[in-house]
Amino acid sequence: MCLSGNFYVNNEQPQICLLIIITFVLNLMLALNYPAAKAITPEVVIKIYLQKFNAISNTFFNLANMAAPLVGGALLAIKNIDFSEFLLINALSYIVALCMNFLIP
Repeated sequence: MCLSGNFYVNNEQPQICLLIIITFVLNLMLALNYPAAKAITPEVVIKIYLQKFNAISNTFFNLANMAAPLVGGALLAIKNIDFSEFLLINALSYIVALCMNFLIP
């Protein structure tokens, strides 16, 4: 959705409907992916390291939830990138995450 939104968003006057759809899809993906990732963790991580892994992964997840909007907002505010480039970067991050998921045996 971010990749296609990158081509359709108007940087001068962003379309509210398109932004709502993109936000909905991203939150839907998070709502499906987060529990799935937690469910597969015991299959991938050795049991004695499970508690430590969960603590570290929750810490990084929460830090990313705080840092990502700050970095994105700062880049948009200093006019280094426009909104369509921001969506493209977001789409590429999801593609990298997908490729990393394919590495899980």
